[in-house]
Amino acid sequence: MTCVLVYFPGMTQAGFRAGRLSIINTILLFAGPHLSFVADMLGVSIRTCRRLHVLAGLVAIPLAVFHAIVGAATKGTFSLQTPRNLWALIAILSFCVQLIPLALRHLSYEIALRIHQLLSFVFAYAVWHHIPSVGLFPRLYLYIASGMFLTAVALQPGLVCYRNKLGLCRARISYDLNTIKVRLHLRRPLKLDAGQYINLWVPAASFWSLI
Repeated sequence: MTCVLVYFPGMTQAGFRAGRLSIINTILLFAGPHLSFVADMLGVSIRTCRRLHVLAGLVAIPLAVFHAIVGAATKGTFSLQTPRNLWALIAILSFCVQLIPLALRHLSYEIALRIHQLLSFVFAYAVWHHIPSVGLFPRLYLYIASGMFLTAVALQPGLVCYRNKLGLCRARISYDLNTIKVRLHLRRPLKLDAGQYINLWVPAASFWSLI
């Protein structure tokens, strides 16, 4: 961990820089639709990718909170009648509330994951409306994050088509001794490493099973 001290002329400038740094850190949070997919593309373990995801979030949250506090303190008034202030409140709340589904993931991982993803899109949408639309630079970091996410989303179905040779694989699902067994008949050999995650899409079971 490295601590870098940077001079700033005043609290207003410090608040702007904190907000900008928070957005830069959130770029890593939108690297792809699944952490396992990002880990495979980068050639790192899922544990390493998960740690980077968590660390980026833990850095971005206090920076966003500091940005909000300084912004409210320097302006003197914080009226929710102003659209930018309202979107700022929605963004900071949806960002901080992310800790709740993460704490509940041991009870129901699927529900916690869906809430986490929903809050992430609410945060991105609120930040988009909060940042001024004048010029390219204020929203440049959001363009980068959106480009990375959409690229990963486009690559994933392409990889699925490559592995399936534009066809479908077969899966036999059985239940034995409180254990679910899935036997796959793949069209192309798939090399797996120990501890590697596998995303399966079984439309016969659920159309949304890939998400």
